[in-house]
Amino acid sequence: MKICYIETAYDQYKLINQLFNACKKLNYDFVLLLSDHNLNDIYKSIGCEIKILDLDKKLDTYSSKKAYFLERKTRFIQWKVLKRSESSIKSLINNINANFYLSYVGPESIKYITKQICENISSNFYFLDQTQSGYKTICNSPYSVSGDVIN
Repeated sequence: MKICYIETAYDQYKLINQLFNACKKLNYDFVLLLSDHNLNDIYKSIGCEIKILDLDKKLDTYSSKKAYFLERKTRFIQWKVLKRSESSIKSLINNINANFYLSYVGPESIKYITKQICENISSNFYFLDQTQSGYKTICNSPYSVSGDVIN
């Protein structure tokens, strides 16, 4: 069993560390997919396998462009939005070949492009969502009002 967690920020260290340790106990492989080389310095101390998605000069498909512009509209600092192409993400997803892909909710295009790729290759992608009734949830869609409760 292999689990891949997609991280785009610096603030999920505790969660990622917990996931990695749970995977280690279960003898599962764990891959951390980072959206930026700068995040490597923050997360490398966890000790898991890390892959980093390189930036692309162009956006090559409709879904990639749509995700990019959606992210631009939902970000406060628009010049911080990074360009991601669907083909570069697909190549990395195929290389990782995980059973499950997880990501915390947020506007970053890499998450939504990965979700679409996972649907096309019949792989599992879930969002970790906000706390509901005292528990975090795992959802098929972001910001869902329902989801499977996890402890």
